[in-house]
Amino acid sequence: MILKKARNYSKKSVVMLTLSFLLSTNVFAQTISVNNLNDLQQAITTNMLMRNSNFTINYKGDTAELQKQLANVIKQAYSVDDYLRWSWSNYNVSVKGYTGNVDINFTFNYYLNKEQEDYVNQQTQLIVNQLIKNNMSDYEKVKILNDYVVNLVNYDKTLQRRTAYDALVYKSAVCQGYASLLDKLLEKAGIESIIVGGSLNGTPHAWNLVKVDGSWYHVDATNNDVTNNKYFLVSDNFLMQNNFTWDINSYPKANTNYSGQQTITSIVDKQVEIATNLVVKAEQVRTTTNVAQAEKAITLVSDVNKKQELTQRINRVKYLITVDNATKYVVIAEKSLIETDLNKAYMEVNKLAEGEEKTALLQRLDAVKQTIENKKVENATNLVVKAEQVRTISNVAQAEKAITLISDVNKKQELTQRINRVKYLITVDNATRYVVTAEKSLKDTDLNKAYMEVNKLAEGEEKTALLQRLNVVKQTIENKNVEIATNLVVKAEQVRTTTNVAQAEKAITLISDINKKQELTQRINRVKYLITVDNATKYVVIAEKSLMETDLNKAYMEVNKLAEGEEKTALLQRLNVVKQTIENKNVEIATNLVVKAEQVRTTTNVAQAEKAITLISDINKKQELTQRINRVKYLITVDNATKYVVIAEKSLMETDLNKAYMEVNKLAEGEEKTALLQRLDAVKQTIENKKVENATNLVVKAEQTKNYSYINQVEKAVNLS
Repeated sequence: MILKKARNYSKKSVVMLTLSFLLSTNVFAQTISVNNLNDLQQAITTNMLMRNSNFTINYKGDTAELQKQLANVIKQAYSVDDYLRWSWSNYNVSVKGYTGNVDINFTFNYYLNKEQEDYVNQQTQLIVNQLIKNNMSDYEKVKILNDYVVNLVNYDKTLQRRTAYDALVYKSAVCQGYASLLDKLLEKAGIESIIVGGSLNGTPHAWNLVKVDGSWYHVDATNNDVTNNKYFLVSDNFLMQNNFTWDINSYPKANTNYSGQQTITSIVDKQVEIATNLVVKAEQVRTTTNVAQAEKAITLVSDVNKKQELTQRINRVKYLITVDNATKYVVIAEKSLIETDLNKAYMEVNKLAEGEEKTALLQRLDAVKQTIENKKVENATNLVVKAEQVRTISNVAQAEKAITLISDVNKKQELTQRINRVKYLITVDNATRYVVTAEKSLKDTDLNKAYMEVNKLAEGEEKTALLQRLNVVKQTIENKNVEIATNLVVKAEQVRTTTNVAQAEKAITLISDINKKQELTQRINRVKYLITVDNATKYVVIAEKSLMETDLNKAYMEVNKLAEGEEKTALLQRLNVVKQTIENKNVEIATNLVVKAEQVRTTTNVAQAEKAITLISDINKKQELTQRINRVKYLITVDNATKYVVIAEKSLMETDLNKAYMEVNKLAEGEEKTALLQRLDAVKQTIENKKVENATNLVVKAEQTKNYSYINQVEKAVNLS
């Protein structure tokens, strides 16, 4: 048994209230303004009754007093209605503004939203209207409403459902849901009720205090559900003796158990009367609402026999409602003659228990079924006739679709055979169109399309006739193709170009006659060969005119592409003549350049001669000229070395002598090198003699003058000699 709140709300946490000048960033409902604490309380109550979760109240009064009293004002606001006091789980409050003008922002978390609370109010009013009569005593009202809640609701073992809404909709709740639903029902019946928050056996628990005939009594609907109303209209002492505890000073006193003279028998009779009246009403006006009201009233009847009798009567009403419902579907099917309506009607009728009503309705539906079948056959027949008269795929499709709806196997088979004949004739019509196109165009593509379409046909006279027509077209096209190809081959033979050859070859591929095709292919291949001969000949002529090695090589490459034969042999002979002419020319040029280099020994002349020699093919001639140019190259190095020897002979300087030795020593051994070395040795001896003479003169001066400067010069001169 779960209890969220005690009467003193000691477990409620209210946010500390502080005044500030900050602006709130939360989104709240439209702000209203008040200027005193009484109006503030009423504004809070109004918003809570509307189940506004977020709302703002602008307060323009004594803010110092507000800070002291706000928590108490909020408590008074939700305590004006006992049901309201149990409608929320927690709240938060923030105050922002300045002295004399503040915005109070409220956030309440309710168990139910406004729509759910409205549902509770509507349903409890309907229940009270149904159960409560004007002449009932307080006791009778409380008893019948207690029994209603006890019979309707089961204890929620998941401990999640705690509201009157849960009790009504899910028929399951904890003690708070029992107490809240009973409180709401008693309120609608004009009976004062308070929801008590306490505990039972140390576990939080909720029940009701109810005012009957001016006195207060405890009613615990939760435990009455399992104790046969043990806790119905009992005293404080009775509850305390059974381990109930609560803040007894916060609630009215229940001094005694109820001891009124109202008997249970009168209540039972009243229950039977109410249930009987509702069953009669349901028998007269067969609606699910009337049945539901009657069934609910029957559950409150204690007399087993009476309860069984009324249950049998209401079950008959329920059966007749299903018959009425099925009859509606049958009528719809009879009027519409539509298959879907017929199927819906069969489905509804088959839900009925076996009996006269069901048999009669099934007979009516069988008649509808036959009418629909006749209509389908008529429609399908008309569509087949239409397809036979105007052979189109659309007409065939409509007819086939209509045939599928027919149930009569023989009729279906007959119409299917007729429509299949139409479909075949449509394919014949289609194939014939392709044949006509081929006959007119005399094109291979059209002929092939026509053959493809005709071959789709089943074997028969129509197919044979169309194939004969296509064979005639085929022969005509073949004759035409041979004529065209022959003309193009002749043209290619007369004017040998790759374009003419390509046109002729393309035309030949269209010929089917193998012998004719082979003959023309041989002729065009000869033309293609002659074109390559023509091309190679052009290159030979160019080489003959230019006498250039590059042109000769190109010509050889083109001629060598030719197949072996007279043409190729003749062209190669002409190229060999060109090759010899070029060779002779190359030898002549190289010889002249070698002579020039021999006469004027320069590296430039040597390079030109060497380049010309590389172009000679004759090995002996090439070797001879190479030896001569190598001799020229050697003589150029001798000339160079001789220049250095002459410089040394003239300057008689040691540095020039060394350079000359270096250049001469680069020469290969031979007469020239030996002669130049002898000349350098003579220069070397002359330089040495000159050094000795100089040193001797300095020694004589030193001996004569005995001067140290001469002595130093003598030593230096001696070191050089």
